[in-house]
Amino acid sequence: MLAQREREAANLRKIGLIYGTKGDPAQVLKYLKKALMIYQEIGIKQGEAACLGDIGLAHRAKGDLENALKYHSDALKIDREIGYKQGEANDLGNIGLIYQSKGEDAKALENLEAALAILEKHGLAHGRDILIKAIAEIKSKQAKSPK
Repeated sequence: MLAQREREAANLRKIGLIYGTKGDPAQVLKYLKKALMIYQEIGIKQGEAACLGDIGLAHRAKGDLENALKYHSDALKIDREIGYKQGEANDLGNIGLIYQSKGEDAKALENLEAALAILEKHGLAHGRDILIKAIAEIKSKQAKSPK
């Protein structure tokens, strides 16, 4: 029964992500929230964190940066709790990108550099190029601005 519910949640998440590629945020959120509820119900923390992160991405795509930040922060808490380093780096990176979008470069840099440090410490590569590019953009902007 547990495996069946976990597969159901995984499939709902996949459907939500497919709607994301079609640019339908309402459907994305509908399916991701259903998947999230199942993961929470059956106690699959990594699935819960993944859904929270995906919901955060959906809110960011809609321009709702405050909700995006909330969902990524919730995902970060769980990924740290379960020791999932790739998830932690993803969450920190996404939080950093949100702060960058908000023009809060110091907070952005703090989170992006923390994410990169985790990837490097644990020999992980997923998302590394995005982090390096975002960090470089912020540092370039800082170097050009008058002190």
